[in-house]
Amino acid sequence: MDYCAFHSGNAEAFLDSRNLSFASLESVAKLQYDDVKCTLVTSSPVHGVANAASDIDLICITAADDDRGAMASQIHHDGQHLETVAFATGDVETAMRALAGYRAAGPLDTLLAYRRWDATQAVSRKYLERIVSGVATDRGVPYLGWHTALGGMWAVAAFDAFRQSAGFALLALRCGETRGAGAYAANALLHLMNAMLSRRGWTVSNKKWTRLRWRRASGSLLAGDDAAAIEAIDALWRDTLPACTAGLTEADAARLVALVELADADFGFEEAYATLRPKLRQPERAPFLPGSHVVLRQDGRAALLPGVETPASLTAQARDLAAVSPELARHLLAGARAGVIGFSLTDSLS
Repeated sequence: MDYCAFHSGNAEAFLDSRNLSFASLESVAKLQYDDVKCTLVTSSPVHGVANAASDIDLICITAADDDRGAMASQIHHDGQHLETVAFATGDVETAMRALAGYRAAGPLDTLLAYRRWDATQAVSRKYLERIVSGVATDRGVPYLGWHTALGGMWAVAAFDAFRQSAGFALLALRCGETRGAGAYAANALLHLMNAMLSRRGWTVSNKKWTRLRWRRASGSLLAGDDAAAIEAIDALWRDTLPACTAGLTEADAARLVALVELADADFGFEEAYATLRPKLRQPERAPFLPGSHVVLRQDGRAALLPGVETPASLTAQARDLAAVSPELARHLLAGARAGVIGFSLTDSLS
């Protein structure tokens, strides 16, 4: 896909629909900030998914370091609601270099970088994503050169979320929570759709646009090598939505297990997840009432869990989770909901 033409064309069509021009938005930005080097139209308009209620989000890249950490400003211009925020050029360049540095990294290192990003960079993940696809007032897309690196990192994060949600769906079904299992499965499919779209370069974190992007990308951006995964996702999605009210079935669960294995192979992550085991993130625990124990969470709060020991041989593979006893499934799911048992790739470090 020609992402430069895609983002630029979408932005121009959106502004035309609002009777606005790039020049008028640039004027607004320069009234807000000094030394504006570049004004970017960002978010849903550049992805072609904006609607009548969508705001106009502008990011200004400035030469001034004192714009670091500035809060977004809300502006009304020509009957439109605008949000503007500024970032210093140096901070943006630092963020882009850091992003590029993970292009060749493995999934664990990439996921760790994604999780730590907001704590280590002046440009948060939210705005980094918007800057990369942002359309400047000259209709160029100046930071598009980093979209492959961005999509790669975001795909790893979305895939890990898919793996976790799929695991929760299988455990919920083993517990008899069939409707909850349906909801977890639907969430898993949305994350996998997002991972596949991000891998192809169309990166949008906001989940509400996932289905629309997926439908538009099928047969064009998503085609060829993705065909088997697309077919499996679409078929399971058709049955998963009714399952949110009627309940997930064992047949649906078997298809979800097969999809996890297909996706692991498709993304090349079989080895990364092969040895992942569900276990307590915090080893500090103490006996409580009979059949239970208290676990101290990382945030200092306590969680009460069933006193069930996880077999050392149990892995976080979908096929294993789909076969655990109802008692063990309740223990694992309760721990996951309390935040003390993890199924993320980062839990391999626990």
